[in-house]
Amino acid sequence: MWDCPAGELSREDFIDIYASFFEKGDACDFANIIFKVFDINGDGTIDFEEFLSALSITSKGTMDEKLEWAFQVYDVDNTGTINREKMKQIVRAMITMAGDKNPQEDDGNGMLSKEDFISAAKRGEGIIQALSFL
Repeated sequence: MWDCPAGELSREDFIDIYASFFEKGDACDFANIIFKVFDINGDGTIDFEEFLSALSITSKGTMDEKLEWAFQVYDVDNTGTINREKMKQIVRAMITMAGDKNPQEDDGNGMLSKEDFISAAKRGEGIIQALSFL
């Protein structure tokens, strides 16, 4: 088990813990993205309150709370929108984490606002189910 005597988890420790669950792939990029969302106050560590907040939302939150949290994951630069490049970054990180060394790329463009993301996700059961694994 992991030990956090100071009550905080560093980025490096978080990545190590995350990586231990995905032995076939490289979880570093995805863990970095998730760390940013867990680190609510942006101080470079996850304290117990931040950890419980994220855990509570992802496991017991309402659909809207889960979707708001998921939007933060995809909005990697905090602009309030998701574009194709951000989506590619997340998908690449997830595929690499699963062990695929050559994720496929496709072309296109477009933007997705938080409202559009939540509306589309509510119509698609797969996104909601995927939130259970974050």
